[in-house]
This record gives sequence, C-alpha cells and structure tokens, in this order.
Amino acid sequence: MKFLRRGASRHATGRRGERLAARYLRRNGLRVLQRNLHLGHDEIDLLAQDRSGTLVLVEVKTRTTTRYPIESYVDGRKRAHMIRAARALLATTAYQQRGIRFDVVTVDLTERSPTIRHWPNAFDAG
Repeated sequence: MKFLRRGASRHATGRRGERLAARYLRRNGLRVLQRNLHLGHDEIDLLAQDRSGTLVLVEVKTRTTTRYPIESYVDGRKRAHMIRAARALLATTAYQQRGIRFDVVTVDLTERSPTIRHWPNAFDAG
C-alpha cells in the first residue's frame, strides 16, 4: 500500500527519504554537514559528524513497496562505492586525519507514517 501521490518519481522519493533521514540524525545528536556529496563517480547521501568528531558517511535507502527487504539494498557493490567515496573525501584537505564510519538509514514509506531505522557502523572499510 502506497501513500505517495501517483507519479512521484524515484528521485523525489529518494530526496524525501534523505530529508527525513537528515532530520532523524540531527534529532539524535549528529550534525549533518552535506547532502548528496559527489566525489568523482560516487555520491554520499549524507555526510554527518557525531559528537566525537567522527565523520559519518550515510547511505539512505527509501522504499515505497514491501517487495524486497529494505536491509538488502546496500549490497557489496554499494559498499565499494561508499568506501571509494570515503577515500576520496579523506584525501581532501578539509577532512584529513578524521575518523570515519559507515551508517545506513532506512526510510520505509509503505505505511501511513514513515518508519526510520538507523544502523550505525553498518559495515567497515576492511
């Protein structure tokens, strides 16, 4: 069951999910530094910082159907893109010598109210 208006594009759905995820992270003590940060061919949905100063690279997954488990959307290929983006980010002067972690935030829009779940340290670069 969908509660999005008909014809809402995947892009608009993704933007809505990112807005909801950013608000959720701010309410839970993270500082959102940038949205949709492009590094070469890779993109970081949200770049945040936790209270300890660690950079948090966040992949946001938004769904409007229950066809697949939302947790399965961050596969090995997506993790590799995020790790490559993290290396490019850490090579910039502004972010050298910073600790990083990879989080995933899922936004489920299949019910009347969005359900947001946050997985800190969802995977590592190792």
